[in-house]
Amino acid sequence: METYCLTLRFALALLLLTISVHPASGKVEMLDENNGLAGNRVTAITKDRRGLMWIGTQYGLNMYDGYQFICPYPELSNLNITRLAYDERYNRLWVGTRKGLYLVDEDGQPVRRIGPDTGWSSDLVTALIVLPDGQACVAYNNGMIAMAQSTGDISVMAVLPVQGRRLFWARDLAKGPGNSVFFSTYDTGRIYRMDINTRRIVPFPVAHAGLQAGFVFCYGDTLILGSGDDGVHFFSASDGHPLTVNPPLQIKKGEPVIQVFQKDGMLALITGSTAHPTLLQSFVPGRTDRSSTTMLPFFTQGGLLCLYTDDEGISWIGTNRGIWKVLPERQVFERMLYNHVQPATMRGIIEDKARDIYAGGINGLYHYDRKTRTWTNYPIRIREVTMGLFGLLDADDYIYFTSYGIPLGRFDKRKRRVDVAFCRRNAAQGLPGGFSLYRDPDGLIWIGCHPRLIVYDPATGQFRQHRQDAFDIGGSAVRQIRGGQDPDIMWVATDNGLYQVHRRKGILLHLHKKSTPALSNNDVCFVDEDEDGTLWLGTNGGGINRISSDLKQIRYITRGSHGLSHDVVYSILKQDNGNRWISTYNGLSCYDPEQETCTNYYAADGLCHNEFNNGSFLKSGDGKMYFGGVNGLTAFFPSRVPRKGAAPFRLFVSPISEWNRETNTFSAAGDFSGQGEKVVMDGPGAVRVFNLGLTDYSDPMSNSFAYRIRGLLNDWIPIEGPPVLRLTGIPYGRYTVEVRAMNARGTAAANRLHFDLVVKRPFYQTWPFYLFLFVLASVLLIVFFLIKYRNLKKMQEMKLKIASNLHDEVGGLLAGIAMFSDNLISEDSTETERRSQLIKISELSKTAAMSMSDVLWAIDVRNDFPDNLAARIREYAEELLLPLNIALQMDAAADNHRQKMPSDLRQQLYLIAKESVNNIVKHARATAVQIVYQYHSPSSFLFRISNDGVTNGAVRATGQGLKNIRMRAARAGAEVHLDSANGTFVLTVHK
Repeated sequence: METYCLTLRFALALLLLTISVHPASGKVEMLDENNGLAGNRVTAITKDRRGLMWIGTQYGLNMYDGYQFICPYPELSNLNITRLAYDERYNRLWVGTRKGLYLVDEDGQPVRRIGPDTGWSSDLVTALIVLPDGQACVAYNNGMIAMAQSTGDISVMAVLPVQGRRLFWARDLAKGPGNSVFFSTYDTGRIYRMDINTRRIVPFPVAHAGLQAGFVFCYGDTLILGSGDDGVHFFSASDGHPLTVNPPLQIKKGEPVIQVFQKDGMLALITGSTAHPTLLQSFVPGRTDRSSTTMLPFFTQGGLLCLYTDDEGISWIGTNRGIWKVLPERQVFERMLYNHVQPATMRGIIEDKARDIYAGGINGLYHYDRKTRTWTNYPIRIREVTMGLFGLLDADDYIYFTSYGIPLGRFDKRKRRVDVAFCRRNAAQGLPGGFSLYRDPDGLIWIGCHPRLIVYDPATGQFRQHRQDAFDIGGSAVRQIRGGQDPDIMWVATDNGLYQVHRRKGILLHLHKKSTPALSNNDVCFVDEDEDGTLWLGTNGGGINRISSDLKQIRYITRGSHGLSHDVVYSILKQDNGNRWISTYNGLSCYDPEQETCTNYYAADGLCHNEFNNGSFLKSGDGKMYFGGVNGLTAFFPSRVPRKGAAPFRLFVSPISEWNRETNTFSAAGDFSGQGEKVVMDGPGAVRVFNLGLTDYSDPMSNSFAYRIRGLLNDWIPIEGPPVLRLTGIPYGRYTVEVRAMNARGTAAANRLHFDLVVKRPFYQTWPFYLFLFVLASVLLIVFFLIKYRNLKKMQEMKLKIASNLHDEVGGLLAGIAMFSDNLISEDSTETERRSQLIKISELSKTAAMSMSDVLWAIDVRNDFPDNLAARIREYAEELLLPLNIALQMDAAADNHRQKMPSDLRQQLYLIAKESVNNIVKHARATAVQIVYQYHSPSSFLFRISNDGVTNGAVRATGQGLKNIRMRAARAGAEVHLDSANGTFVLTVHK
C-alpha cells in the first residue's frame, strides 16, 4: 500500500510538471461590486449542497445563485469575513469574522454566535475547518485554538506560546489522518500536529531544512505544504518523509504555489506571488482528462486572497478587486485556419475524389492537400477586388464556386488556376451572384441566387434563368439546394420558406409559416432528407424543423425545448449512430434523437469560434466532420468527442426572492427544495415566484429552463429571459408542476424539480358556501313570509278589534239612537216625551262620539308615547268626574316622554284607566280621585287609582269590571292589587 501511495504521489508530481509546461488561457470573468457583490475584497468562498455560492467580503456574507448577489443575514451584513467552512453533512456554514465565529444553519436557526462576544481584537478568526463529527476547529489571532459546537459552546484546545513580544497564531488548519490536525504558524511558517483527543501539540518534523509553509493541506495521507519561495512539497502525514523526487518539486523557479484547494478528488493550485498570481492548475491525480492549466491574464492580478474550485472544475479566485471566475479550457476539436494571418471566414466546404479539402471564404479559395497536410490560399479577384466564395462543387477537373460578383466561377485543380472569365464568354453578363450550387443527375449545375434559380449546362456553356415559369421562386433568396431521395426532386431552402422542385415539372410544394404543416421560421438556411424521407430544416431563428416523410407532421427542436445552443441553425450533419451535429450562430450542438437532448460545445471547448456560417459544412469519406465559421474550420471525429460534462450538475430553487419595494431590501424565501412539496395558491389571481438556478456556473446566462403543469399544460414551455418561474392565472384545481434545465452545453441537469400545486377556490365559490347561501335564502324567505303572515294576522286582528270595539262601544249607542228616533216619529208621543227622547238621543250621540274617539285614538300609532297616554287618561277622567263634582288629582311621570311604547300596552293601560274611572262613577260615592301614572319602559310601569267613596265592605271583588281589569293587566304582563282601608279604595297595576 505504501509503495502504491508513493507511486501515485510521484505520478502527481510528474503531472504537475507536465501541465505546467503548456499553459492555456481559459475564459475569465470578473464579478465585483458592479454585479451586486457587497465589497470587492473577497476573503473566503464556498458552495453548499444546494448549489449556492457563499462569498465572504469585508462587508459581510454574500449569497450568489449565478444571477444576483444578496446579503441574506442582517446579523452578518457589516462584519468583515475572514474564513468560511461548509459542513455538507449537516448543511451548516461556519463563518469566521474579525469579531468572532458564527454558525449559519440553513435547516434550522439561521444565525448563531459561537462563544462569548468579548469585543476584543483577539476575536479575529485566522483559520477554520470542519471535522467529520460536525465540530469546527477554529484558530484566533491571540494564539488560541478551540473546538466549536453547533450548540454555541466552545472549548479551548491549546494556546500557542508567546516568544518575547512576538505573538504566534495558526494561519492555516488541515484535518489529518485519524484525530490529528496540522497547522502552520504565522511569521515562522513552522508546522505542528495536534491530537484532538489528548490536546497535545508537537512540532511536525519535515525532511526539508528551512521550509516555511505558507499553507497546509492534507490530501488523504499526504501532507501538502506550500512554501513562500520554494514551490509545493509533499510529505507523509505519518512521519514527515518526502514523497516526491529530491530535491522537492518546484512548479517554477521564483513563482511558488500560494494557494491549494481540494474538492471531490480534484486539486487546484495557483502559482506566482500573492500580489501577482500567474498560473492556475486543476487536476485529479492519475487522470489527465480532468486536468487543465490556465494562464491567468494580467488583469486578474489584484492580490490573491482565497481559492475555491467547484464540481465543474470552475475556479473562483478571491482578490482585492472582486472574484475572478476561471473556466478551464478543454481541447477536444481540431482547429484549421484558426487565427490565420488573413481572417478565414468560411462559407463553403467540399471534398474531392482525391479526398483533398476545398473551403471557400471571404479571401477566396483554400485548398488542403492531404499528402502534404498544408493549406494554400487562392484569392478570387474580380476587377481587382477580392471576392468571397459561397457554394462549392467538385466536377472532375474543376472546382465550381459562386460569389457575390458572379453566378459561377471555377478553379482548375491541375493548373491551380482560377477562371472567372468563362462566365462572360458564356453570356453570363448581368446575372446575379449566387449562394449555393447543386449538380443534378443529368450534370446540369443549379445556381441558387437572389432572386431566382439559374441553370448552367457545362456541355453547351449556356445559362438559363427561371423567371415567370414553373420554376419561379418569386424573388426569394436561395440559401441552399439539396437533392432528395428521389433523383428528380430538389429541395430549395430560401428566405421565404422551402420549395420542393421537380427538375422537369417545376415547383411542386411550398412550405412556409402559414402552410400546413407550418414552419417555425420562413428563413430556411439548411435542408436535408433522410433515407426514410424525413426532412431536417435549419432556420434563421426558429431552430430545427423536423418534417415527416408524408409532409403532414412537423416537430420543432429549439433552444428552449431541447437545449439547442442557438435557434439560428446553419447546418445539420448526421453521425453514424443517428445523432445530429448542428452548427449555429452560437456554438455547436450534438442532438440525440432518442433522448431528445442536446450537448453543446463552444470556443472554450476548442471551437475556432462560437459563430458558424451558412453553407459551410462537410462530412468527409472517413467520417470526419468540418464546420466553417468566422475564424477558420472546426474539425473532429464525432465518436471521439465526449458527450457529458466533468460532473453531473443539479437544478435548484434559489432562496433569493425579488426586491421588496416597501422595505428596499431583498428577502430570502423558505427552504423550498422542489422535491414533492405542496404549494397552495389562493385563487387564479395569486402569484408564486420561483427563482431557478444550476450548480453549473460556467455560463449562467446561457442556461435554459422549461416547465410544464400536468393536468393543464402537458407540453414543456421554455422560460424566456431570467430563470424565474412565475405562476399566476392558474385555474382552480390540483396540478403537478415539473421543471427541467440544461446548461450552456445543452446537458440536462441530473434532477428535475416537481411539486404539487393546489389552486384553491375562494370560500364564496365552494359548495359549503353555496349550501350556506341556500339555507340563508331559505331562512330569509321563511322569515319574510312569517313576517308577512304576522303582519296580515295583526291586520286581521286589528280589523276584528276595531269591529268589536265599534260593535261594543258604538253599536249599542247607535241602536239606542235609532230606537229613540223611531219613537220621535210616532204621532202618539207627547211633547214632553219627545223632548226627553231628544235629550237621550243627544246624550247617546255624545257617548258614541266619545267611544269612536277612543277607538280611533287606540289604533293611531302616532299616540304611542307615554305623555299621550297620560293626557288621554286625564282628559277622560275629567270628562266623567268633574261634572259630578268629584275632585281629580293626577300625578304622571316618565323617564322619557318621547320614547316609543308598544301600541298594545298603551291600549291596555288606557282601557284599565277607563274601566277604573267608570267603576268609580257607577259604584262609588266618591268625592275625590287620585291617579298615579309612571312609565319607565315596557317592562317597568305603574298605574294606581284611589277614591274615598267605598269602605272595606263595599269592595266587590267579583265584579265584571274588575275581571276586565285583571284580563287587560294580564295581557300587558302586569299584576293587579286591590286595597281598601280608612274609607279609601286603591287599585294598583304595576310591572
